[in-house]
Amino acid sequence: MVSIIQQQQIDALNICPKECIEWVKQGFLMKDEVQMPPKLSVLPQGDDFMTSMPCLLPERGGKKYFGVKIVNRIQWQVPVLQGTISLYDASTGGLLAIMDGDWITAMRTGAVAALAARTLQREGVDTYSMMGLGNIGRAVGLCLAADNRERPINIRLLRYKDQAERFIERLKDYDNVNFEIVDDPRTFVAEADVL
Repeated sequence: MVSIIQQQQIDALNICPKECIEWVKQGFLMKDEVQMPPKLSVLPQGDDFMTSMPCLLPERGGKKYFGVKIVNRIQWQVPVLQGTISLYDASTGGLLAIMDGDWITAMRTGAVAALAARTLQREGVDTYSMMGLGNIGRAVGLCLAADNRERPINIRLLRYKDQAERFIERLKDYDNVNFEIVDDPRTFVAEADVL
């Protein structure tokens, strides 16, 4: 029987951003055991794309899984970037699950950004400058805020329409974060510690 896992079910799991960062870290640590061929993209029209990302995971506990994530960007869909993940039993080829991939795609990207910042930033950095404040940007902000829960940080946002204000509203429960909205792109980039 194939499980269909929709966005509402994923939301109900209440997965914290810190856990996403740990999963990403574990994924990087097992990369040498994973078969992950290059992505394959097709371009149906204009700037739209559909990209497939296959992955064969190493055997764990007698089980071996194969997955394919399909991410597509179609200009007029909402959200513009969407994803679906299919999971298979690699020993039988049987389809196990089809999952909504929007949340997973955004949070994986946010977790990678937060882990990269933690790993590569110089000591003492506490200010992060962010532009592009849609779903992926909000996921990056959530992961940065969660990963720095024990210390105050500053997040600088480049103003675009009302996205900065909506971004701040989304992260209002993080009392360790101070926000600054910057209007000028040159000032925004010139004063960035981590961009």
